[in-house]
Amino acid sequence: MIIRPSDSAPHFLRKSPGGWFKELDPSYPLNVVHANWVDGAHVMYVGMTGADGGLRSRLCQFFDFGAGKRVGHRGGRLLWHLQDSGELLVRWRTCAASKADSAEDDAINSFKSAHEGRRPFANMTK
Repeated sequence: MIIRPSDSAPHFLRKSPGGWFKELDPSYPLNVVHANWVDGAHVMYVGMTGADGGLRSRLCQFFDFGAGKRVGHRGGRLLWHLQDSGELLVRWRTCAASKADSAEDDAINSFKSAHEGRRPFANMTK
């Protein structure tokens, strides 16, 4: 999970500093960024990995993308529109690889239950 510890209203960047990969702009239109914001939430993104390199490798890709490097990690890319993205925290738990998908689904569904059916800010598909 990616957590934003601040209770203050967010300030959004018009252009994401995220890396361009395969000529794809990492930015979303600001209306999409604003529409996905969930007032009062601290959980910004829920993700999982079953990558060969494990969590450390996946987080390196995630943060490299946010730093503007050309890496193939586009999950959670709304996060990089946050002006205070450098203050985000990572929280994790381990589970068997065979249970990773269901653990991610459970965490997102728990968030939705607490936030009127809305997904975490940077989860665009689940």
